[in-house]
Amino acid sequence: MQNIKEEAIFEKEWVHVGNDHIDPDLFKTPKNDDTNKPDTGVLWLSERDKDRCRWFTVMESPYQFYFREKMMKGFKNSKYKCCIVKLSDEANILNINSKEQLDKINKYLKKSDKYKYCLDYSKLSNDYDGIFINYLIDDSFKYFGVDSLIIFNPNIIESYKPASVNCKIFDEEEFTEYRFGIEKEFDYVPMKKEKHIKKLTLERRKNYETR
Repeated sequence: MQNIKEEAIFEKEWVHVGNDHIDPDLFKTPKNDDTNKPDTGVLWLSERDKDRCRWFTVMESPYQFYFREKMMKGFKNSKYKCCIVKLSDEANILNINSKEQLDKINKYLKKSDKYKYCLDYSKLSNDYDGIFINYLIDDSFKYFGVDSLIIFNPNIIESYKPASVNCKIFDEEEFTEYRFGIEKEFDYVPMKKEKHIKKLTLERRKNYETR
């Protein structure tokens, strides 16, 4: 994927795969897992492209055994869920598209024996509403699988719409060829704002170092 410009983040639609709704109560201060990703408490998004999103390419790999197992147990007769997200243009998103940008945010990097660039998601969530990462800029992010937009603050989600995902299977016997696509979309609904979330967008703008 080419480098994404900051303003394009707010113009695009983003897709979260797995649920057709967003529960603000599930957001919490994130911590790092063993693969240099946030463990829980965030919303993981990938860019929409017509009836597709970037994450579908990962799902379609025959080596993604958990999706394979799910489908072999009857996926053909059911629907996988997703939701399509629009962000507020007031969101404070850290946009990482190069190693040079990573070198400028030392305060958000942790020491690690495994990764050259190990992000401290807890610190990031104190200053930013989310982070966009081009996963190809360094091997530190190889486990991301796709370019990713990770949201820490649900209050900067302007609206979202539930959708269902269809799976076309081209290899019925070996189950190694299949294609996912967004099938049915519902209307956008406003995101419920949570008053108890103290991480306000205006406070975060003071620390936005990439503008």
